[in-house]
Parts: sequence; C-alpha cells; structure tokens
Amino acid sequence: MNHHSGINEDGLNTLGRFVVGLFRAVDNVRMFRVAHLITLLTFLLLFAGVGATLLTFKSVAEIGNVWRDYDSGLARRIDLLGNFQHHLGYDGLSQHWPAAVAGEGVGNTAARQAVSSDISKVREGIPAFLLAKPTDSEKADLAVLEKTLVAYDQALASGEKKIDDSAAIAALAHIKLTLQEQRKAGADAVEDAIWTLSATVGGVMFVACLFLIVFGLFSFWFTRFRVAQPLKEINSTMGVLANGETNVAVPFTRKLDEIGEMARSVQVFKDNAIVKGRMETQKKLVTENVNRITRELAGLTHTVRKLMNEQSSATASMSAATEQLSVSI
Repeated sequence: MNHHSGINEDGLNTLGRFVVGLFRAVDNVRMFRVAHLITLLTFLLLFAGVGATLLTFKSVAEIGNVWRDYDSGLARRIDLLGNFQHHLGYDGLSQHWPAAVAGEGVGNTAARQAVSSDISKVREGIPAFLLAKPTDSEKADLAVLEKTLVAYDQALASGEKKIDDSAAIAALAHIKLTLQEQRKAGADAVEDAIWTLSATVGGVMFVACLFLIVFGLFSFWFTRFRVAQPLKEINSTMGVLANGETNVAVPFTRKLDEIGEMARSVQVFKDNAIVKGRMETQKKLVTENVNRITRELAGLTHTVRKLMNEQSSATASMSAATEQLSVSI
C-alpha cells in the first residue's frame, strides 16, 4: 500500500491516470469549496441554457416576422403585380386596346368595355398594393402606372389610337425586380435565422456535453480519489491501530483538506496508543521489579528468621550448660 500526501495511483489505467493528473491542481482544495464550485458551474450551465432558450425564441421570432412580412406584404404585392401584368399585358389592355379604337360596332363596344374593365381592375389594385407596405421606389412606379391609366382613360374618351405604355411596362418590370430582391432578402433572412438557431442549439448542446464530460470526470475523480479511497485507507489504518498494532503509517497527514484533518486526528490516536503502550511496558517492568524485590525480601526474612531460631537454640543450649556448670560447682 502506497501511503503519501497525494492520491494512491497504484493499479490505475490510462483513464484513471489522466483524470488524476487533470484534477491534481485541486487535490488539496477543501470539499466545501469544491461543492461551491460545482454549484456555481451548475448555475452557469443553467444560465447558458436560459440564454440559449432566449436566443432560440429570438431566432424563431425573427423567422416568424419574416414570414409574417412576406405573407402580409411581399406575397400580397407579388399577387397584385401579377394582376397588373395580366390586365396591362396579354389578355388585357395590350389585346383589347386595338379592337377598342379600331372603329364603331358591336365588337368595338365589347372591346371598349373590356378596356374599361382592365383599367378599373388595375386601378382597384393600386390601393391594395399601397396597403401592403411597398417601398418608396415601388410607390414611384405605381405613380407611373397611374399616369398610364389616366392616359388610357383620356385616349379612350378622345378616340386616340396609340398609347405609349413603355413607362408602365418599365415600372412593372422594376417592381418585379424589386419584389424579387425583397423575396431573396427574406429567404436569406429566414435562412440566416435558421442557421443562427441551429448554431445556437448546437453550440449549447456542445457546451453542455463538454461540461457534462468534464463534470463526469471530475465526479469520478472526486468520489474515488478524494472521498472513497482516502476514507478506505484511513479506516484500514484505524482498524490496525484498534488491534493494538502501532507500527503502521497514517496516510494523508500532509493534506490540507478535511481528509488531512481526519488523518492528523488518527495520527494523534496513534501517538497516544504508542505512549500508552510505553507506559504499560514501564508499569510491567516496575511490577516485575517490585515482585522480584518482594521475593528477595521474603527470602532474606526467612534466612534472618532461621538465623534467629538457630541463635535462640544456641542461647538455650548455653543456658542449660551454664546451669549444669553451676550445679556441678
């Protein structure tokens, strides 16, 4: 077992060594600060999701605005332009005007009515065109078209046979070109909004995936190497100490986080166990010395008592001899 101030890397595969190396910089950061960091990153991810949602709504609103403008303005003007071209071109004034001014007759009267109907149809479409949000250039082209219609009315009343409608044709061509450009611009705006929406969603998903990958690796490292592995080694060390074995190194005592504080507490427990063991050894030695001295004193007392008994016997013998000597004398 490799006990040191860092993380035990024995048996790690490439991924494990990569994760440990990646988060080595925060190895001694306290756990509550790591918890604050995780909370902050979670809120940042939440804010990023809210921002992406707002950008998505903005892009969708832009697409809706472009479509609304097209549906209520551009599309309406395109339809009216087709109506103008129809009533001014073939099947309209261009076809009916020659017959209307050719001479008197039933056919001529029908052609004049058709011309009047074409002029009315074109004139009725102009206010609708103006309500469909035309540009200033389109308004100028409509003014040219209106002048041409007035010229047709005057020619129809006076019987003039030739009308110069080239200005009206050019105005309609210019309106068509303008509408095509606006339609292209609208399509480009929709495409840009869609790309913006796609890029926003894709970017948020990429950032979210990247964050989740980093967070997953960090959680793997934090759970295994900052919580589970140190606690396992400290628990193993405490078990050895509980069995009375003090010849074991306490790991992670140099760490500056909560694990280091726990390891230093275990080190104090170990030191106290060592001191207690030394005291018990000394107590045992003292007890053995006292017992030995007691035994020696007991033996000495027995010897003294034996000598005293022998001395008492000798004294008794001398008394008897003295008494006998006295009798003899």
